[in-house]
Amino acid sequence: MRHAITLILALVFLITPGFALLRDIADPAMQGPGIPHRARIIHGTITPRIAAWANDRIAQRSATNAPLHDVPTTEWPMFTAVFYLMGTEAPQRDWERTHEGEEPRVFAHDAIVASRDLEWLS
Repeated sequence: MRHAITLILALVFLITPGFALLRDIADPAMQGPGIPHRARIIHGTITPRIAAWANDRIAQRSATNAPLHDVPTTEWPMFTAVFYLMGTEAPQRDWERTHEGEEPRVFAHDAIVASRDLEWLS
């Protein structure tokens, strides 16, 4: 019984991530044009989180009460919004080239608007 549990744990924590890594390395987009599949997954995962975070920050008006020299409170949210918008631009351009899957600017509309609004308020 103990060996079966050890085997299951080894599969889950050692072998499965190795296969995922090999799949990611073998992705054709890693060698040429296009957006890797893993990047699309990560973008799809963070998009609703970015939207919720940015909308919450806007609703709380966090930057209005921050001291001027408080860099984490005033600049990091703006950079997060800018980097998210830049990270959405590449999949959008790739979608315009291939028309494969869901259009990023449609899927990420709420996060794009929230990031834009947060950038203006920071």
